[in-house]
Amino acid sequence: MMISFGSCVGFPSKAHSSSISNDIKTFKPTIFVGVPRIFEKLRKSVFTEVEKRGGLISLLFKYGLYVKGKKIKKNGDKRWLFDKFVFKTVADQLGGRVSMIISGSAPATGEMLMFMRCCFDGDLHEGYGCTETTGMCTVTIAGDNSGSNIGPPMINTMIKLVDVPEIGYYTTDRPNPRGEICVKGHCVFKGYYKRPHGTQRVMDKDGWYHTGDIGMFDKTGSVVIIDRKTHFFKLPQGEYVSPEKIESILTSDHLIQQAFVYGDSNRPCLVAILHPDRDRLIEYASRRLKNFNPRELTNSIMKGRNDGDAKSGRSEKTEESNSYHASDSNSSTSMSTTPTQNNASAYNELYKILCRRPVLIKLLLKDLKAQLKSCGLVELEVIRNIYLDPVPFQDSDLLSISMKLVRDKAKAHYSKVIDKLYQDINV
Repeated sequence: MMISFGSCVGFPSKAHSSSISNDIKTFKPTIFVGVPRIFEKLRKSVFTEVEKRGGLISLLFKYGLYVKGKKIKKNGDKRWLFDKFVFKTVADQLGGRVSMIISGSAPATGEMLMFMRCCFDGDLHEGYGCTETTGMCTVTIAGDNSGSNIGPPMINTMIKLVDVPEIGYYTTDRPNPRGEICVKGHCVFKGYYKRPHGTQRVMDKDGWYHTGDIGMFDKTGSVVIIDRKTHFFKLPQGEYVSPEKIESILTSDHLIQQAFVYGDSNRPCLVAILHPDRDRLIEYASRRLKNFNPRELTNSIMKGRNDGDAKSGRSEKTEESNSYHASDSNSSTSMSTTPTQNNASAYNELYKILCRRPVLIKLLLKDLKAQLKSCGLVELEVIRNIYLDPVPFQDSDLLSISMKLVRDKAKAHYSKVIDKLYQDINV
């Protein structure tokens, strides 16, 4: 749309996502199109900074979100007396000139959408589409703050649903028809270049493009995405499970930044590889582990390194190991979990140690199971074992350019970890 009407388009200076924040501030866009992960990362960083400052700033920001959120839900009014003082700093993170935000490529949570609506004056829309549909084929209506759909078909697009009997979705379902989303219109591509067999797999004889996404129509005629057809897998019990639904719940908390849920027809249950937020994991350990003292452990790690420099690398490892097991005997639990420049490296080492701490993993698994059950998941959808990886998925090249998890890569990368997770639960 922007290209059709004429616009200046900005691209990141580097392929890696680490440069995006500075590039956005430099470019100062008026229309920002991004994936939910970018907006969620912004939301989490803002909350982390607010909690660090604490006091009146934290209270005012959270109160502002509450009050403005209620106004938006009630009548769509986004104006608030203290916008300039409370939310301007957040708006400046996207350059300060954004008048429209479009989120697409993956489902966005209602919490994240409301945060963005509160912090930015412009319109916020969710769009749905893909390369084969030349961009968006649905977009949410202005003023729709429900966060429950991706809007009706655009004016140049027709959408229909077709039955997917192998996973139990039918257009005759009530109260809402459900099935695979198919798109037809001038926006739909003619086929893959020199790949006729690939074209035949996704395009039927009547010109309908089969997206592979499972959706339904709500009472307003808007499309609701349920899941991805190819992302369902079948367990030995014959039940189909959606890993993305589970991953979305796991990462809705600030503690878990990334999640990869795994299961297959040869395994009776689900396991997950999780990348936790460093500061929040240490904070979680301070709350859940008895007599856990991050400051003393960090100092012990630093002391072990100094001793190792004077003696040998082996003594450093032993000191770190001793400091790790000593966590059950320390007496103080309170400290700020923000590392200083001097002990940042030791803080990172403590983070890695906690990712291997059996007691902490057991407690976290228990809490995550309770979280999944509270969200209405059945027993087969609840993970049975977890692995905490201190390395973010993008550093292992497990994310696509749009920051989506590439499941085949993740499965290959964590194959030994997955086998060990199942061995530990004797299945």
